[in-house]
Amino acid sequence: MRWIAGLIVFATLGASGAALAASDSVFAIPNPQRPGAKAADCTTLPETLDGCTFHTAKDDVNHARLPAGEGVNWEVTGSEPGAMDIRRLADETGADGAPVQVFALTPTTPKDADLVVTFDRLQAASDGGAPHLVERRRASVMVHGLAE
Repeated sequence: MRWIAGLIVFATLGASGAALAASDSVFAIPNPQRPGAKAADCTTLPETLDGCTFHTAKDDVNHARLPAGEGVNWEVTGSEPGAMDIRRLADETGADGAPVQVFALTPTTPKDADLVVTFDRLQAASDGGAPHLVERRRASVMVHGLAE
């Protein structure tokens, strides 16, 4: 049955159209090579989760919200220095009353770019020693550039 459907598509669209139709049916966007294209939109989530994507443009300010608590600190780094401004903003209280650390992520490149932001959650050691890594999250920042 599957080959019949493929034959119908091939006959209707021709060989090159069949390949295009197959890729269109698999991917939700025209360019499936961009990482994070089909991931959850970070801006619609109450908390920035591992694997989500910020769809943005140059100078758009995006907010990453991460759980906080006593002795918890998030370190945030971008994959390409100079391609994004990362600033910690004032902490907030989440909808559930829990503390939240907020970071502003602002792309500085006007061109299409696929950046990765790494969020490392550090916990203070109970013996007063150096903080240690307890969680790592990564989010894609898909910068949609201006048409030239």
